[in-house]
Amino acid sequence: MLIGILCLILSQIAFAITNSLWKNPQKQVGVLSIIAARSFATASFLGIIVFFRGEIWLLPKEYLLRTMLFCCINYFGLFFYLQSLKEKQVSEITALGKFSVLIGIFIGIFYYDEPLTPAGLFAILAILISIILIELWQDKSKIRWNKSFVYAILSPIFWSSSFLFKESISHLGHWNFTFVLEATVCVLSSVALLFSKEKFSVKPLFTTYKIEYFFLVLLGFIAILCSNYSLHTLPVVVSALLGLTYPLCTLLFARFYHQERLSKMQWIGIIVGIIGVLIYHILS
Repeated sequence: MLIGILCLILSQIAFAITNSLWKNPQKQVGVLSIIAARSFATASFLGIIVFFRGEIWLLPKEYLLRTMLFCCINYFGLFFYLQSLKEKQVSEITALGKFSVLIGIFIGIFYYDEPLTPAGLFAILAILISIILIELWQDKSKIRWNKSFVYAILSPIFWSSSFLFKESISHLGHWNFTFVLEATVCVLSSVALLFSKEKFSVKPLFTTYKIEYFFLVLLGFIAILCSNYSLHTLPVVVSALLGLTYPLCTLLFARFYHQERLSKMQWIGIIVGIIGVLIYHILS
């Protein structure tokens, strides 16, 4: 279980960095193009690993269709996140991402029949307070009900489907599942490009944004693989609560990488969230 926890924390830190790195290159390259380029690289690397492991021929076909359906749903979490980045700062979107933590807890309780302890209830309360402090108490002039705000709300809802991956990972194995996930994302983005006005242009990824692209691929690979491994080994409620590491790290990284300013209430919200998770694990 300790390895699962360490993998989950590592994945959330990697997700936090990559979700900040998307912002600059996606403006010039385009949402669909950069998703396709990143997922093609990770899927290719994973495909080579799975091929030499000799497991690609052993994929249980009866679970593939269901797995690909969940992967398609999860894809829109990333798609809507990048769409919202067109007009919003990373720090403006991140707090809304904490709702995926709450959704994950409810999935663990009601779908997987996992118990909710008093410590878990305390953690949920701390998360809610943290969301209020970070998101609802920010500068109201920045909150506009436009497409970007709607995308920012939809993103964590679709991303929460990852908590339903547990059974598919158990049947396919985390290497095979991660390959199927990235391959599905790549295919969806490529097909969408055929019907989109967006022109496929990845040249800036190998010139202007080559460093960002390198880390998007490397850290994306680490994040997805570690996240799926931890989801397979940990209870969903624990995975969801530890997932709070992601928005907190994202806020901190955005503060230093994009020079986005955080208010005092947002800093307090970050601290409240950290305390909530720490107390949960101390009391559990």
